[in-house]
Amino acid sequence: MYSITARHERRLLWLLALTQFTIIMDFMVMMPLGPQIMSAFQIAPGVATINL
Repeated sequence: MYSITARHERRLLWLLALTQFTIIMDFMVMMPLGPQIMSAFQIAPGVATINL
């Protein structure tokens, strides 16, 4: 069985926290820009929901 040290565990937790923060920031920035992005790329609402 694999044993993880406290240092590696801390690094892994920081990496997971950073990943989660990035995902949350992505939604906070991209969701309000949805209509502008759809019009800029000429994407229909039905197609946009399938891609997301």
